[in-house]
Amino acid sequence: MTLVEFMVATAIAGIVFVAVMAFSFYSARSIAAISNYVDLDNKSRTALDVMSKEIREATNVIACTGTGITLGVAATNGNYSVTFQWFTDGTVQRIQGGNRRVLLTECDVMNFGMYKRNPTNPPSGELVLVTNTVPSLTKGVQMRWICSRAIFGQRVNTESVQSALVVLRSQQNL
Repeated sequence: MTLVEFMVATAIAGIVFVAVMAFSFYSARSIAAISNYVDLDNKSRTALDVMSKEIREATNVIACTGTGITLGVAATNGNYSVTFQWFTDGTVQRIQGGNRRVLLTECDVMNFGMYKRNPTNPPSGELVLVTNTVPSLTKGVQMRWICSRAIFGQRVNTESVQSALVVLRSQQNL
């Protein structure tokens, strides 16, 4: 084998090696992104199920801020209040009395909104977003959040976005 043949073979092998490494890195990053997305989505759905159940059972909204909501719930063993709160450390917690349960981690943003019945005549039954309203008039609660993780130090394509409008079913006055 001549020196020229050896150099050509080395160059071709180098190009093939670089292409295989680039494809391997891209594949590993894609698999990690998909895995993170599935995990974040599962955790978000579980948190949504817990919050939706509690909101549906609530009799009234006691207080609502952009990052937290406190509900009054009537139960067979007595009435209680429960709070869902987003904290700047990225957690969303369910707080009842002294008990805290972390529902979400790695949550970048969370917003709550209050909805009430549209006051048209005749009533249409649709819900409209209200700001600066009395929480006791709230008929629906909007929840929106974004969770994300870093893959190899970058937050690219790893977001899980959730949004839901949940109607309070147990209200007596609306």
